[in-house]
Amino acid sequence: MRKKSHDSMDTVKVLLYAQMAASIVPIFAHIALLIMAWMQHNWMMLAMIVPSIMMYAASLIPQILQYITQQQQENYAHQLHKEHESNRIVTNTNSKNSHIENLPDTLTPASLETLLMQRTTAAQSKPPWREVLRTWLANENTTTRPSSKEHLSAPLGINSHGYCCIDLVDNGPHALVAGTTGSGKSVLLTTWCLALAFRYSPQQLRFVFMDFKGGATFDTLADLPHTMGNVGDLNLRHAVRALRGLELELDRRERLVANQRCHTIAQVTPQEPSLLIVIDEFHALKDQLPDYMSRLIRIAAVGRSLGMHIIAGTQNPLGQVSADMKANIAINICLRVRDSLQSQELLGTSHAANISPNTPGSAYYNLGEGVEALRCARSCNPQLLVAAIQLASKFLHYQHAPLLFSAPLPSLIFPNQIQQYCTENYESYTNYESYERNVQPKEIEKNPHFINSQKTQTQLKPVVIGLQDTGIRLLPAALPLHLGNVAIIGGRLQGKSNVIRILAHKLELPVYCATELSANDTYIIQDDHTPLILDDVDELLEPLSTQPQAIALQERLTRSSAPVIMSMATSRHLRLPEQAPVRIIFPTGDIGTDAMLGVPNSLSKTFDTHDYQLPGRCVMITPGKATVTQISLCEYTK
Repeated sequence: MRKKSHDSMDTVKVLLYAQMAASIVPIFAHIALLIMAWMQHNWMMLAMIVPSIMMYAASLIPQILQYITQQQQENYAHQLHKEHESNRIVTNTNSKNSHIENLPDTLTPASLETLLMQRTTAAQSKPPWREVLRTWLANENTTTRPSSKEHLSAPLGINSHGYCCIDLVDNGPHALVAGTTGSGKSVLLTTWCLALAFRYSPQQLRFVFMDFKGGATFDTLADLPHTMGNVGDLNLRHAVRALRGLELELDRRERLVANQRCHTIAQVTPQEPSLLIVIDEFHALKDQLPDYMSRLIRIAAVGRSLGMHIIAGTQNPLGQVSADMKANIAINICLRVRDSLQSQELLGTSHAANISPNTPGSAYYNLGEGVEALRCARSCNPQLLVAAIQLASKFLHYQHAPLLFSAPLPSLIFPNQIQQYCTENYESYTNYESYERNVQPKEIEKNPHFINSQKTQTQLKPVVIGLQDTGIRLLPAALPLHLGNVAIIGGRLQGKSNVIRILAHKLELPVYCATELSANDTYIIQDDHTPLILDDVDELLEPLSTQPQAIALQERLTRSSAPVIMSMATSRHLRLPEQAPVRIIFPTGDIGTDAMLGVPNSLSKTFDTHDYQLPGRCVMITPGKATVTQISLCEYTK
């Protein structure tokens, strides 16, 4: 490799000398003309020759500067080579065992930019997006050939043979990275992911990041167009959603391979991108969510054929990885550890326990062919690389990878924030308005009762009132009005009036307080062709009430007509689900009471104290379905 680099450098020098000669020769020719014009007193020719000489001289200046820079680079490379040779000679004087253990410390570190790009490109201050673009196109042209083999290879650093490149497909499919605090484990994971994103486009590779140490290890990488999700804190709810989303993605890929009768995901059409799951502090995931480890074990078992890979980082590899998962991990990288048993567990040798704490990034790795030393690379400017990858993605019109999962429901939602959840998920529409327009049920069009009333059809469109949680992703919560009456059940200060105001604004209908209706207002309730919005209807639902308005309401609830939207504190006088097939329930905290209202026990167990006390947090129940919902704030005034 050194000989090849030396030959390349000699070729560059020859070309540089040729360019300088091509600029110097015309200068001498013009000087000769200048002397002749001077002797003949031809001042007109003299005025024409002098600017030409200045032009050639100016073009020679950049070539001289390039020559000086080339000489400096050669001197720098020669100095590094001498230092490396001296270190190697000093190391060889020691015993064989000492030489192997201290080898990572003697390797000369290199930046990630040097490994990925040419020296001139790596030294630029601008994002090298053209280099990213060239690499993506080269890899895409290679992987589309039927005879080629899929690769996910990226340089991690320097070993005794030069650049150290690890292929997740050939050497993997999964990797385990161990190292104590301050050994450079998080830097290695970041370097690995940046190198892969630099080499492979979002059409070939996507990421899911999970960090369980409460830091911001992957916050920079979350901006990559490859990223499908990032768990960047200690929020266990967010982690559970990520693991559920990964399980659904695994099932989707299995069905895709089975439906096309293929052996691996690489054979399906159109091409599916590989999915890399990067987990920092894997032991925290195992300790805090032991019930979900079976999902990761399943991914590790069948991930190779489905294009799903795992890179797990941990501080202590002893007992943290089960035998079932370890059987599918072929790449083991061990940075500095405190105990020789930890190094023995991962590598089969105790070398990693003797790495100096003053050289973070020094490691040993084992790909199944023996233990080798590694000096991990580190990016000088990760933000610059991410910016270059983003620019290359925009140039090729690649969309950002769709979210595989989302964060849990926020505590506060404004109406203008709902639109982003329509565009960030798989079950999305282009914008908020089209979502409301497209969810209109076809049953309305087939019902002759509403054919002659255009206004009624408009009012019966589902109304988006907030966000609903599917357990993995967040979607706009569309309240269906074509299914029948809607009951909003809950205590004071929980958000019932807010829901009423949202519906009244969207449907352009007035809100009637049931306690203020008199016997003369019975005609309002008896109008079967217009939806009716009533607040505080508990008194009118009393079965023994003799008030005309109460009798009219109870009769209308049993008829098939335009829906009645009513809020109440309790449903003890309401027949469920006959009189209200659609319900918005603000849970009481009593599982038995909530179960009578239709809230499943499995859903009640996901609520904590914060959910019960949070205004707007409810359960929307439709026939056969119950979802946790957060009502948006109402910004509409009367």
